[in-house]
Amino acid sequence: MKVKDIMTKEVIVVNKENTIKEVAHKLIENKITCMPVVDEANHVVGVISEKDLIYKEIDPSMPATVEYLGGIIFLGGTDEYQEELRKLTATKVEQMMSKEVIAVSQDENIHEVARMLVDKGINSVPVIEQDKLVGIVSSTDIVKTLIQ
Repeated sequence: MKVKDIMTKEVIVVNKENTIKEVAHKLIENKITCMPVVDEANHVVGVISEKDLIYKEIDPSMPATVEYLGGIIFLGGTDEYQEELRKLTATKVEQMMSKEVIAVSQDENIHEVARMLVDKGINSVPVIEQDKLVGIVSSTDIVKTLIQ
């Protein structure tokens, strides 16, 4: 079975200028866990999910440090801390969205998509053809195939 056989074609999307509050409302009202972020030409420029929004409710994890000769050395770097802090202070989608988009083609086999969702720890992926959003496929769409 192919993605085009099970994908949702009417995709609920947001743009980079939407507020985090607007995203939360759309996710709740539509009972979905994530949305593609698109530009004016319907190109996917990011993805925003419930997981991203949860960062608004947690304190950033301070990186491990060591004091040495009056200075502070960060162990393991500060990238994760900076990412959490960025999401915590975000007010617009552009500031919080994941910019690295994992997407699939509508001709992809659903078994490959299922493996991708599990391996990446995500619930859905945009379906893109010729650089444009044409649908979305979620873990729920795949589970539904088990009862058909």
